[in-house]
Amino acid sequence: MNQLKYSILLFILPFFTWAQQVETTVDRTEIAIGEAINYQVKVMTDSSDVVTFPAVKTMGELEVIDAFPVDTLKVKAKYQLIKKYNLTQFDSGHYVLPRQIVKINRKEYYTDSLAVHVKDIPVDTTNIKIYDIKTVLKATGKPERFSFKPWLWLLVLIPFLALLAAWYFKRKKNVAAKAIKKRLPPLQEAKLGFKTLDKSGLDKQEDVKEYYTKLTDIVRTYIGRDVAIPSLETTTKELVRILKDTNHKKKLGISKETIANVEAVLSRADLIKFAKFKPLPNEIALDRKTAENCVLEIETEIHRPVLNEEGVDVELIKKQAVIRKAKNKKIAKWALGLGLVLVLLGGLVYKYGFSYLKDKTLGNSTLELLETKEWIASEYGYPPVQVETPKLLIYKEQDFPDMLKQAMNEISSFQYGDISDKFAVILTTATTKQKAPEYVTSEAIGKVFIDLLMKKGLSPVGDITSEEVERNGKTCALSTVQLQYKVPDTAEKIILKLKGISYADDAGLQNLMSIYLADDSYGEKVADRIITSFMPLSGKFIKAKEEDDDNE
Repeated sequence: MNQLKYSILLFILPFFTWAQQVETTVDRTEIAIGEAINYQVKVMTDSSDVVTFPAVKTMGELEVIDAFPVDTLKVKAKYQLIKKYNLTQFDSGHYVLPRQIVKINRKEYYTDSLAVHVKDIPVDTTNIKIYDIKTVLKATGKPERFSFKPWLWLLVLIPFLALLAAWYFKRKKNVAAKAIKKRLPPLQEAKLGFKTLDKSGLDKQEDVKEYYTKLTDIVRTYIGRDVAIPSLETTTKELVRILKDTNHKKKLGISKETIANVEAVLSRADLIKFAKFKPLPNEIALDRKTAENCVLEIETEIHRPVLNEEGVDVELIKKQAVIRKAKNKKIAKWALGLGLVLVLLGGLVYKYGFSYLKDKTLGNSTLELLETKEWIASEYGYPPVQVETPKLLIYKEQDFPDMLKQAMNEISSFQYGDISDKFAVILTTATTKQKAPEYVTSEAIGKVFIDLLMKKGLSPVGDITSEEVERNGKTCALSTVQLQYKVPDTAEKIILKLKGISYADDAGLQNLMSIYLADDSYGEKVADRIITSFMPLSGKFIKAKEEDDDNE
C-alpha cells in the first residue's frame, strides 16, 4: 500500500509543481465597453528552460489589442518570466477568458480561465429633445448661372501660353546654334587673341615655347572656323595640304604666298616647341606680324564681295533678306496670337457685353451678390416674414422715434450692408399694442420708414411712387423713390434708388427696403429678387399664438 501511494505521489508531483509555476492575473474582471484589461501570464523557470507564450489575436471572444515583450525577474536561483496582454471587448455581456497554452520545454501547460463582465454605457433618454422630421422644402433658387470668370482668364491665356511654349521648345532645339552665334566672328576672335598675347609678355621670356603655342593656336583656330577644316587636330603638313585642297575645290581665292606664309610660321613654331630652337627677338616679332597678316589676307581673299550689276554685295543682299524674313515671321506669329486673343475677347464681348466682362474680371460687389450660388430663404422677426437674400440678414439695433416705440410692443430690425456701402437691405417687424386705426395702411407704413431714412442724411429726388401687390394672399404696398446721399467727409453726392415693400394689419407691421446705386443694373436685379421674395406670415402665426394663450 505504501508503495502504491508513493508511486501516485511521484506521478502527480510534476503536474502540481508546474501548476504552481504558471500563474495568471488580471487587474480587473469588470470593464466598460472598449476599456482594456491588463492580463498577465507568469512562469517560474530555470535559465535552461525554453518557454513559449500564447501568440494570438483573440482570447476567446476578447480581442488582443497589445502584446508586450516578456519581462524577466530573478527570484533567488530561478527566473520569473512575465508576459503582459491588453484585452478588450466592444459588446456588452458576460464573457469567459479561456485557458491559454504555455509551452515549457515543448510541453503544454494551461492557465486558469477567468470570467469577465463588459458593462453597457447608460443612456439617459429623458433629457433628450426629440424633434419631428422636417418636411421636404421646395427649391426656390434660380438655376445657377454659368460662372465663366476662370474660363475668361483661361481663354485669354491659352494663346499666350501656346506662343510661349513654341518659343521655349524652339529655343531649346536651337540652343547649340545660338551658342555659336553668341561667339565672336573668327576675325574678331583672332584679333582679340593677338591683342591678349601681346599683353601677356610671353615673348620676353627666355623660353618662348608657350608664346608660340598660343600664337599658332590663334592661327589654327581662325583657319578652322573660317575655312571650315580640321585645324587643331592635324600636323602642320596635314593642315597645309588640306588648306590647299579646300582652296582649290571651293575656289576660295587664297594666294599661294599666303599659304606659304602660314606654313612658314607653323613650321618655325614646331621647331621651337619640339626641337628647342631659340629664335632671335627680331624673328619673334616677324613671326607675330606674319601670323596676323596671314589671318587678314585669308579674311580678305575668302570674303571678297561678289557685286551685281549695280555694284551691290550679293551676299549682303541675301543676309538682309534672311533677316527680314525671320523678322516678318516673328511679327506674323505675334500678330496671329494677338488676333486670336482679340477674336476671343470680341466674341465674349458680343455675347455678354463689355460692362459685364469688365465687372466679372475686375470684380463687382453687387454682381457677386446677384450670382451667389445659394440664396438664403429665412424667416425674420415677429410677426414673421420670409425673405430670400444672397447673404443672411443680421439683427441690428435701430434708433427709432419715441412715437413709434410707444405704439409698438416690440420692434426688431435686420440688416445687410449699409448706405455708405452703396447697397443695403433693411427688414423691420413690429407688433402693435392695440388694434391699428384704419388710416394705418401698408402704404402709410412704407412712407414712414422712408421718412426715417431722410433723417440719416438722405434727401428725396422726386416723388414716392406706390402700388399694391399681392404677397401670400395679403395686399402689400410696393414703394419706389430716388434719394440723394452725401458721402461723409467728402463733397461727393450720389443718387441712390430705394425699393421697399410693407404690410400692416392688426397684429403688427413688416417693412423691407433695398437701397442701391441708381445706375447699378446688378443692384436693381438683386433688389427686385429680394422684394419679390417678401412673404408676410403674420396671419398664420398670430392665430397659433392666440390659441396657445387660450389653452394656458
